[in-house]
Amino acid sequence: PHATRRTADEYRAFGRQMGLAAEFAAPYGIAVGIHSTYHHFTTKFDGVTAWDVMFSDASQRLQQQIDLGNTFHTGEDVVALLRKYPNRHFSLHAKENEPNESGIFLERPTDGGKCVPWAEVMELERNDSSLKWWIVEAERKPDVLGPVKTCCSVLRDMI
Repeated sequence: PHATRRTADEYRAFGRQMGLAAEFAAPYGIAVGIHSTYHHFTTKFDGVTAWDVMFSDASQRLQQQIDLGNTFHTGEDVVALLRKYPNRHFSLHAKENEPNESGIFLERPTDGGKCVPWAEVMELERNDSSLKWWIVEAERKPDVLGPVKTCCSVLRDMI
């Protein structure tokens, strides 16, 4: 559930609650996780991201669906983040850095920013036994399949 949390204690409590849900669901073969959003990395408490606070007391079963494009756009080192939480990425949200007109992987953002470091991400995730799904997002042009097909092709070549 998406809700606005205002304090580190509220983020920590949410992480614990979701961790309990993950523990409860695990015997049934169900993975529970949290999808990262921009504010999880721009909101900080004494220099610690809301994301890290959320996962500080959470069960190791609680999965992370890192939105690679949005997270990278905050300035977060996505490779370091993936290393920090090994084997907790049942799925990753594959998207290029913003702003990107086409939404196609490896196409430089229109503001001249850097692309997601796909080669490093792929190298790391090849050894992550928890990763089962790559979720390709097409939010730039949700009514057109061309960019999705291209991203799937690029992703398949990288994997």
